[in-house]
Amino acid sequence: MKFIKKFEKFILNDILDKISKFGMESLTDKERHDLNNYSKGKPTDEVIYTDMIGPFNATLKLTTKTNDRWYGTIKIDAPDDPSGINIYNGYIEIFDDGNLIGIFDSEDSDIYTDYEGLEAEIYNFIENAYFEN
Repeated sequence: MKFIKKFEKFILNDILDKISKFGMESLTDKERHDLNNYSKGKPTDEVIYTDMIGPFNATLKLTTKTNDRWYGTIKIDAPDDPSGINIYNGYIEIFDDGNLIGIFDSEDSDIYTDYEGLEAEIYNFIENAYFEN
């Protein structure tokens, strides 16, 4: 099962269990909001995935979903960088055949250029965020 889809399914299952036990009137405003968003194909909440890209800690935070794209940021802890972190904005696009691509860049570069030599690790990080291990 997909990590992102599993995240949403977990929330949805909890809401549906509550409805079947206690009825619709038992839902909180947030649960109603999540159920409404889910029915429209919108994310129920932020999706956050953390893992390593090579020797670096990385976090993928997805906040907006369209039909075939999830938009968000990748933050990489980079002790050699003066700021200590690098942040890239972009999206994951999912194709009908199940393949995906991640496009993430900063003001003056992109994640693949800044971490040349770790392209496979970056792709695996993005893929693992979408597909459960």
